[in-house]
Amino acid sequence: MATELITPKLQRVRLSCPDLPIPQDLPPAAWVRGYFPAVGATSTASAAGKPTSVGPWSGGNIELADTAARAYTITQLDREAHSFALDFVLHGHGPAARWAAQAEAGQTVQLAGPMGRGKVQPQHQRYLLAGDTTALPAIREWLALIPPTVAAAVHIWAPDREEEQPIGGPEETTVSWSFGDSPTMADLAETATLAPAGWRPQDRCTKFFVAGEASLITRVRRVLAAGGPIPPGNLQATPYWRLGQAGAPEPTRDGSPSRRPAPGHQ
Repeated sequence: MATELITPKLQRVRLSCPDLPIPQDLPPAAWVRGYFPAVGATSTASAAGKPTSVGPWSGGNIELADTAARAYTITQLDREAHSFALDFVLHGHGPAARWAAQAEAGQTVQLAGPMGRGKVQPQHQRYLLAGDTTALPAIREWLALIPPTVAAAVHIWAPDREEEQPIGGPEETTVSWSFGDSPTMADLAETATLAPAGWRPQDRCTKFFVAGEASLITRVRRVLAAGGPIPPGNLQATPYWRLGQAGAPEPTRDGSPSRRPAPGHQ
């Protein structure tokens, strides 16, 4: 395990395991569920931030005493080294954020997964990728997989300018940031207006990916759907967290919420 502070509020933790099986067909922005010491846990090894196993991971939910499940996007995957990174928003509370803040070499964490859905489709020749800082790993993974000739527009909301960071992507990628105190990203509710002129999820060649706070995602879906029926696969609007609530609804295949915890940075 190794850690790196990317911005004042974003901690990257690199995990590795020689026996960790990594599927060859991971979807864009695949994610794993981690099990972190729960608030007030004191009675088990996991409560000290050192669960007894790092993998191989299971294919779904597992039960570990005194832990809380949180899901995070896989980033910086290195198949040869059997390693990858998880990015944690250090917001000062929550079991995963607390664990990431104290993580150091030699610690382990139990994982379940990987999981995910969707794929890069040949008919998509332009992408709008938007969200708050919890969506950055997923946005980067999409940008790494789409063809270099595809046009991409990225918009990120962050609480302050210290959280701004390089995004990357194909040559035809435009990136914009907005900053402010609102964790619900009210400006992103009008996501359609952030897209370049003529970009609509109703068009066969356009893909919209939007992720962040759950109530915002509901509003974004409503705004975009007002333009007419959206072809399957053109819109992936995913709730990663819910304001004032630990965990969030995990997305179903069409992006609508279910009852399980979602990938995100709680």
